Parts: sequence; C-alpha cells; structure tokens
Amino acid sequence: MGARACKGRRLTPNVQAKVCRALNAASGRTYAPADLFTYR
Repeated sequence: MGARACKGRRLTPNVQAKVCRALNAASGRTYAPADLFTYR
C-alpha cells in the first residue's frame, strides 16, 4: 500500500488510516489523515 501511496494513487479511507498510523509511528509526530491526503 505504501507503494501505491507514493505513486499518488487514491487510497481507501481504511488504507489512509494505516498509512497515517505508520507515518506517525516512524516520525514521532502526529498527523491526521486530512493533513496527508487532499482528495476532493
């Protein structure tokens, strides 16, 4: 799923939450899915 996210493909809300949790764990900062994904 990380590869799909890096390519800019749309992700489902469930996968967006997984990517967000992984980034928060790796970076030590707190991001919300709305901060990372700007789909309209």
